Formats: sequence, C-alpha cells, structure tokens
Amino acid sequence: MFDLDESDFRQAVHDLAGLWGHIAFPIIVPKHQPGAAESIGTGFVAEVKGQIVLVSSLHVMHQLQASKAHIAVIRGKSLHLSGLSARQSRVQDVAVIMTPPDWQAAHLPERVNVAQVGLRRPDMLSTGVFLCMGYPVTKNTLQAFHGKTQRHLHCLSLREAPPGRVVTTIPNALVLDYDPKKTLTTDGQPAGSPVRLHGMSGGPCFEVLLGQEVDGRPRLSLSIVGVINEWHPKNGRAIVVSRLSEVMPGAYEDTPVTEIA
Repeated sequence: MFDLDESDFRQAVHDLAGLWGHIAFPIIVPKHQPGAAESIGTGFVAEVKGQIVLVSSLHVMHQLQASKAHIAVIRGKSLHLSGLSARQSRVQDVAVIMTPPDWQAAHLPERVNVAQVGLRRPDMLSTGVFLCMGYPVTKNTLQAFHGKTQRHLHCLSLREAPPGRVVTTIPNALVLDYDPKKTLTTDGQPAGSPVRLHGMSGGPCFEVLLGQEVDGRPRLSLSIVGVINEWHPKNGRAIVVSRLSEVMPGAYEDTPVTEIA
C-alpha cells in the first residue's frame, strides 16, 4: 500500500521530531553554586478537550516542590510554575498542571505548539515505532560563572519490548525496547557513546503513524501516547511509558488537586 524505505523512514521521523520537539520543555531547578541550574526532568504542552495543560511525571513534580524555585523553559521563555494547580495520578506517576486562561495570556509564548490528546485519524496506520523526547540532565545545565548554557532535546525512536521484559508498578504501561549500544543515528550509523537518560522523565512519547497523501505518497504523523516515566538501563534495557489513555480525559478528574508550592 505504501512505499517508504528504511532510510526515508528514519529521515521522516527525524523531521517530525524537529517539528514537534517544541512541545517539550526542560524543568529547571537551582544547583548549589550561585547562578547555576540544571534540568531535573521534562514536561510538555498538551491540549485536553480545549484546555491547555502542562504534563510531566509526578515524581518530577515532587522534586519541584522540594526546590525553592522551579522553572519551565518553553520556546526559550522561562516560566515560574509556582501557584499553579496539578491534578495527579499516583498510580500512573503522571501530573497534569492546569493553566488558567489569564496565566496562559500572561506567561505562555504567543505561539506554542500543543499535543492534542485523544486525537487520531482513523485512516492512519501504526508503524510500530514510538518517538520519545526529553532533556537529559547531562546535556542541559546552566553555569552562570562560566557563562555557559546547554539546551539539548534528545529523541529516540523505539519499538515495543517483548512482554515481561521489565517489572514495573505502572498498570498497562507501554514498555519500549532500548539498548543504547545498538542505537543508530538518523543516517543509520552507530550513535557512539550513549546519552544517560536521567532528566527525560516527564517527556512525551508519540506513536508514529503512516498514512497517504492525496497524490498517493506516504505520509507520517505523530499521535501522543504517554509520558516517559522509567528507564531500566541494565535490567531489561527498556523505557517505561505511562499511557495517557489511563489518565485522560476522565481518570485524573476525580483525583486530588494539589498546589505547587
């Protein structure tokens, strides 16, 4: 039905990552050194039934609450998250930060991309590939003393792992096969030294879908699936994703609302 070779597929996924990467943002907290900061996790901007929300891992939000300052950097703009309410799913380890219209008008960039939760065109087919995005700690630091700032979005395209690969407490989780030693670049070459994934928790995971243009050419698109929550570098070599279908749109509405201090 569709004609898309492996090289073209990798390049198309790479292009989609560049297009959709703007929805993800690093979550920053101060380090011990004056003027220095680092990323402790990732979040992303989503739309649920017309409501714009910020989504991340609950354990990342808990780290934020222990910090004196917590900032999200969205399209280059630093935003303080203090005072916003977060709906949480402890079972799925997901936090959904509510953004009132007045806060959006005052703080969000004029143009911001969002992942629309629950939308998927019925004519699109699954490729079996999932795209994970996040901001690793080692690649995202601010050292004011040295005048050095790093911003690096890391993206991985992965397939689902065999059943039983890892043990996780997250119900109905999506478990993705990730062997850093077998990682390839977009052009199919070995990726070299693997990136430590600490800091990617809370980042978005998309399913890569395949459809057809009007003229018959193949077309790839992304559909948001869930939130990156666990990385098993040794036992199982896998990434665990909490499915948003388990949290939204109804599951999180009955959970307690907590204030971000």
